[in-house]
Amino acid sequence: MGNIVKKILVANRGEIALRVVRTAREMGISTVAVYSEQDRNAQYVQLADESYLLSGDTYASTYLNEDLLIGILHRSGANAVHPGYGFLSEVPSFADKVEKAGAIWVGPHPQALIDLGDKITARRVAKSAQVPPVPGISEPVRELRTLLDFSHTYGYPVMMKRTDGGGGRGITVVHDDDEMRRFYMNHDAMQGGDLDEYFIEKFIDKARHVETQCGRDRFGDFTVYSTRDCSVQRRNQKLVEEAPAPFLPDEVINQLETYSRSLFNKVDYIGLGTCEFMVTPHRKVYFLEVNPRLQVEHTVSEEVCGLDLVREQIDIADGGHLTPAPAPRGHSFELRITSEDPATNLTPSSGTLERIVWPSGPGLRIDTGVEQGDNLFLINRAGTAQKIYTALPYVDDVSIRPALPDGLVIHITERIPTAVIQGGEGWWIIDKKGMIVEAVSSGTQEGLARVTGLTALLPAVGTKVAVEDAETFRLESLLELLAAMEEWNMVGKVSEIDLSSSANLQMDYDGRFTVRIPMSADFSRKLRALDAVMQELQPNESGTIDLTREDEVRVIPDYGGN
Repeated sequence: MGNIVKKILVANRGEIALRVVRTAREMGISTVAVYSEQDRNAQYVQLADESYLLSGDTYASTYLNEDLLIGILHRSGANAVHPGYGFLSEVPSFADKVEKAGAIWVGPHPQALIDLGDKITARRVAKSAQVPPVPGISEPVRELRTLLDFSHTYGYPVMMKRTDGGGGRGITVVHDDDEMRRFYMNHDAMQGGDLDEYFIEKFIDKARHVETQCGRDRFGDFTVYSTRDCSVQRRNQKLVEEAPAPFLPDEVINQLETYSRSLFNKVDYIGLGTCEFMVTPHRKVYFLEVNPRLQVEHTVSEEVCGLDLVREQIDIADGGHLTPAPAPRGHSFELRITSEDPATNLTPSSGTLERIVWPSGPGLRIDTGVEQGDNLFLINRAGTAQKIYTALPYVDDVSIRPALPDGLVIHITERIPTAVIQGGEGWWIIDKKGMIVEAVSSGTQEGLARVTGLTALLPAVGTKVAVEDAETFRLESLLELLAAMEEWNMVGKVSEIDLSSSANLQMDYDGRFTVRIPMSADFSRKLRALDAVMQELQPNESGTIDLTREDEVRVIPDYGGN
């Protein structure tokens, strides 16, 4: 140990920031927290030795603002940065700025982030390390014939994946030649599309998602702290994780560890990271990706190996040796708790956390960044906590019932901003139940759409909007539309939504197009089609985009425009 890390800036928020602050304090290292206005009273801010406000209302202006964070690094005198997970943890430019500022980056070096950050370059690294990726073509494909030939060779379904995708986004499953031709026409780079950003892989239907929690130090020593099974997912997002991954034959475990070591050695990886694989029923192991950071599910690996993985990260970044992982003891499950509303297609919810009672008992661990009385904001997304249940020893059957929701009580006063409605002299933000959450003056509604066709004439915060039965349906449709807009990154591009018709809604998109969509449509699917057609249109085009017909998009040019 070089004992170089004296003061560490935690460039994150929530439970992972609290997790890092606690370990750093145990190690005698001073901590610096950063926070947005919404996080001012968060636990991690209170526990840190110093804290600095990140001025701004969006992630881009706060936790993703590289230059602002580097400025705080200089002001605070910290000599190390821990990025947590998410946000800037995998961004090479930020890691490079930290190192150029003379501070220690608690993570792999920037070149390793570059080599592993793009899915195509990661596939190439895997091949050069003799680690087989999922069958595919490790470069963008520009010819339809090549896509069809691959699909005929390996069989449908196949996946078209964006190189910069993640968390289930940027993936299109293609089932036959007709779908492939449609995908090609929608994304053809020769027509101004984004086909250059996609590559093709075989879609593996029946396989387990298994990963290895790994570490490697600057001396070349390598260890696998544990395997994990992350097959229980929703929308390609992990919900339940188990360590170690159960029912794996020794030959598969050995292969996973050998492949992981090869990947880390190939890019001279220094730090902790996760190698993700697909394991088929026939015991074939295919590489998916490397996550060059700590992950949410690191907790279950800690439980079965008995090591503090944040401490391991800091020790390795400090120039020390890693701790060889002992044989796993017991089995541990993580269950993620999210503030999502099942009534609105599991969209992120916000509100005041009125009451929270965590279960307790042998083998239970709670990792959370919230406490009773906290406000949950939409800017902070959906995750609130993880519950980790460890059973020692693991036998034929482990019950996780004590850690399931019947032992958990969470009451949230829902105040979910869904729309800004104009009425009289000002604007009002209303929630899904028609309650006025906030009154705002004209000009403060940036990023939210003006909505017509709903009654909103009561100016007092906390009073009910007069919503008739027909308007209740429109309000529910508006909720679903706003969730789909967020999914397809269209928030801010839509300036007005007209719900006055019971059949079709209209919205002004990008100041150039009027878009028509049936009120009863699958908005996610319709906006996906809108996103595809917008990729094909020229910046100077305007008019009407009609999405009212099934599986048909009609673009009606505005010939009177400029």
